[in-house]
Amino acid sequence: MPTKRAWAAGTAGLVAVAVLAVAVWRLASDGGEVAVPAVAVGAVTSGAPARTAPAPTVPLEVLLLPDGDVEAIPGSVRIGLAQVSVDDASAAALGAEGVAEAAGATRYQALATVTRWVPAAAQRLADGRVRVGPLRLPAADRYLLQARGDDGLRFYSADFGAGAVPATLAPMVGAGLRIQGVSGNAGVLLRRVEGSDPSPPWQRLQAWSAPELLEAFDETPLAVADGQVLAPFAPGPVDIVLEVDGIEAERRSLTLPAGRVTGLRFDAMSQAVAAAVSIELELEFVRRGSATPIQGLRVQWLGGREPQERITDASGRVRFTGVDRQRAQPFNLIASTPAGGLPEWPELRPLRIAEEALAGTGARGERVRHRVELAPLQWLIARLPPQLHQRRPDRNSPYPIHVLQRQHGGGWTDTSADHFIPTPDGLAVSIAEAGTYRLASALSPWQVLESSPAGFGEQERQTVDVAGIRGADVTMSVRRDGRTLAGAPVQVVGPLGGLPPARLTADAGGRVRLPSTTVPWVEVEVPGSDQIRVLLDGPRALADFGTGRSQ
Repeated sequence: MPTKRAWAAGTAGLVAVAVLAVAVWRLASDGGEVAVPAVAVGAVTSGAPARTAPAPTVPLEVLLLPDGDVEAIPGSVRIGLAQVSVDDASAAALGAEGVAEAAGATRYQALATVTRWVPAAAQRLADGRVRVGPLRLPAADRYLLQARGDDGLRFYSADFGAGAVPATLAPMVGAGLRIQGVSGNAGVLLRRVEGSDPSPPWQRLQAWSAPELLEAFDETPLAVADGQVLAPFAPGPVDIVLEVDGIEAERRSLTLPAGRVTGLRFDAMSQAVAAAVSIELELEFVRRGSATPIQGLRVQWLGGREPQERITDASGRVRFTGVDRQRAQPFNLIASTPAGGLPEWPELRPLRIAEEALAGTGARGERVRHRVELAPLQWLIARLPPQLHQRRPDRNSPYPIHVLQRQHGGGWTDTSADHFIPTPDGLAVSIAEAGTYRLASALSPWQVLESSPAGFGEQERQTVDVAGIRGADVTMSVRRDGRTLAGAPVQVVGPLGGLPPARLTADAGGRVRLPSTTVPWVEVEVPGSDQIRVLLDGPRALADFGTGRSQ
């Protein structure tokens, strides 16, 4: 029997062979320019010393063609070496079975990403062409050649494998945009529309030559000044959104022609209006009743182009710029939960600042201050009876389940709570608003124990007791048209809303036992029948699904 050590060594050998097989496949897929010497495979599989072989290289010579008077800039030429990761190579090798050789190589090369850029020697010829090379490149799964034209609108881009180096390359012709008529704190966002060209070659060129344009397409405003030229764009339609002090002032649509810089003049009045409604909003958060600053509170502003988050400082303040004073502003307040003890604040609390609080004096760019008083969480401390406190949910039953209830009119309604935290004697439940509350604790749909009620106003903590189980046992007969349903699966739902049903099985006499019932009724269901309500007002109950009778 092989030892663990022998098994591990054998496995390592298999892994080495598999990795070499992947390497041979990935290099051969480039078209035969690059190969792995056969001796290398034999060396690993036989354990003999590996023989050193020269690193493979790929020859390259490309002519970059002029476009009229525009020529490539020799010093701008660069070549990216793209590799397929080991994980992707392994997956590609496993999936190559049954795929045509050319299609497999193309699909494999598409997995490669540029890991290194190298400069390439280039020379301008008398006829305006620029010759790149001749040179030899290190072996790679794919290559990406890029260069700039001398007008800022023309670029060269080629994506190729080792066996498909282009002999000549014509430029891609882009478009430019001249911003006119802007002043102050202006920025633009860009939007692709139907007919826009989002193809990878253009995105790669923008990422290289003008990454700020890509960011402006991705919701990051690009600061602009009067007369500034933005380039290169893919020719075609585009939407331009002008913001002033963070407020949208104007939205324009235009089509950018190839090889030209198009001017776009924005409206001065629209910019003035946007500047007038933009404010810096300072929010001050204090504890209600004491005006103590609340430090470390995360404040998330949801009214901007995308959510922005700040954390209150030692004075309880945060500031947001580019806030529109004409609209109510939504926020989320997020508090961290301490490792020990009871949290002081809700984990998440929505906040809305009305327009009236944002009006200020109307001065351009003014700072508007607003104080927010927050009431800390109050706590219902419930002492539970032992049979409830010691029981835990398991895979057979989700019970016990605890529900916070609030008095409303003459009854009780279920309400939410941020926290249900176990304590040595029971449970602490957070209270966010003034009112009268109680805890309802369910051991099953028919066993619900209620605490004494507690009123919350200024009182921060109230302790209540949940009474022990004092209910009576009920035996319920399950029938259909008077016929006993022996062994039938029975689903029982109680009156406390949202509780999961209990699933029971009737005995040979068609009976199910509901021990220690504390609720006035349950709803019962068996397969093939509608749910019916059964009163639990005595030691025996009947659920007849043929007649719908209960007693």
